[in-house]
Amino acid sequence: MDELTDRSAPRRGRPPDPTLRPRLLATARRLLAEGGLQALNADRLARAAGAGKSAVHRRWPDLLDLAADVVRTADLAKPAQGAAATVDDLAALAAGWSAPLSLPERAAASLVGAHRHHAALAEAFVGAVDTPLTELATTLLARRGPVDPARASRVAQVLRALLVGRLVRGPVSPAHADGLAREVLDPLLGRPGG
Repeated sequence: MDELTDRSAPRRGRPPDPTLRPRLLATARRLLAEGGLQALNADRLARAAGAGKSAVHRRWPDLLDLAADVVRTADLAKPAQGAAATVDDLAALAAGWSAPLSLPERAAASLVGAHRHHAALAEAFVGAVDTPLTELATTLLARRGPVDPARASRVAQVLRALLVGRLVRGPVSPAHADGLAREVLDPLLGRPGG
């Protein structure tokens, strides 16, 4: 058979279900959030999502690749509204640190540490945490004056530590979050225009 004939041959079986992948991801997110990585197995996932086990393995032969997709879709490092420039704006940013963990955050939290052992999962955390926090640090510094790359890197590291701490230990009290913004993040950003 030539390529043209191959492509034009009718498909057998049911047409692909466009809702299946998002449904499997949502189910995996819930399983991870509720039971951690040990709760994520193909049988349980397929049963809970109302799908066949083969549908899981076709999409993710390695369940840690599925976990990586869960992290990629978690929106872990949300940008600051209005790109915080003042201490009060930083306090508003910090207010999110005292909010309860969302389902996607709880799912990602169950994978902290596992990412060191799986390349796709490590890459997913870089994309979901490191890259947006580096962009946020640069934006925060740009609102105060010229951006020093070394300072941007330090700010991003502090933001990452705060985010990972939140994932591992849960939310902090509002007073603690406000203190972190005023006593740690604001001095690290430096004076506006300087």
